[in-house]
Amino acid sequence: MSRYVVSFVAWLLAASALWVAPSGAADQFPSRAVKLVVPFPPAGSGDVIARLLSERLTPMWGVPVVVENKPGAAAMIGADVVAKAQPDGHTLLVIPNNIQTINPALYRSMPFDARRAFRSITLIGNTPFVLVAGPSVKAATVSELIVEAKGRSNGMTYASSGVGSVQHLAGELFRSLTGLALVHVPYKGGAPAVVDLVSGQVDIQFGAATAVVPHVRSGKLKALAVTGQQRTSLLPDVPTMIEAGIAGYVSEPWIGLAAPANTPDDVVEKVNRDVRAAMVDPNVARTLAEQGVDVATTSGEELDARIEREARQWAKIIAEAGIRGD
Repeated sequence: MSRYVVSFVAWLLAASALWVAPSGAADQFPSRAVKLVVPFPPAGSGDVIARLLSERLTPMWGVPVVVENKPGAAAMIGADVVAKAQPDGHTLLVIPNNIQTINPALYRSMPFDARRAFRSITLIGNTPFVLVAGPSVKAATVSELIVEAKGRSNGMTYASSGVGSVQHLAGELFRSLTGLALVHVPYKGGAPAVVDLVSGQVDIQFGAATAVVPHVRSGKLKALAVTGQQRTSLLPDVPTMIEAGIAGYVSEPWIGLAAPANTPDDVVEKVNRDVRAAMVDPNVARTLAEQGVDVATTSGEELDARIEREARQWAKIIAEAGIRGD
């Protein structure tokens, strides 16, 4: 082969290398361990979701996917860690709906701009509440509950896990749509609220399914309705609030996945694609159903649209009720 041919081949190879498009950020992602920050204590639904994702994404990505629990301050401590992290996809947030749809209207100041600090990746699942009545209530349906509540001179009490909690707002939405005289009784967490509900100290609660369903099955509580858009597999015979006659009532907490703002598009798309593939596993859906989570995934844009709708809804309810978180 002449030196001219060799030179031409070398030139051709060099030109081909220049023609190849530069690698995107996703080609280098992940280049090290990925952290899934959970702004809740261990053992809750958000923690279970993170650990299921860790088990499936670790072999898929070939790097450790580590779960870090950073609870506190209405989920804002863990969220702040992610908001200030390097926007390269290696620090992700298992994000509850309250951070972006409730907290901005509830708190005068937050350590980050909730609407601008994150990039939505995907919805992971919905966690609807169950409207349950304790032994102090005779009603067995929502319509009977309304009649009974209107007949009480002192109104009817409802328990929640604290002022400004999603449970509290679910009760305020019910009050807004029905005009009932409801008395809010806040507790330091959902567990003590359920204890007093079962004992008859308070009348009703919009409770987490995992906390109240065992008591429904034992006959200690009556399930009147589910607050989501669809019935829950844990209580398939219990109607939604809309089916029970409360038009427009939807209070459906959710859990999603988010990255810091400015995370590159191709990284977000890769994480979305791989997480959605992991959530298709029927074992994942079954495990999460036991936690009261109905698996549902979306694009980041679809989750953003939902955040916008719900933020408007809860800002209105919070303003009407005069609720402050600080």
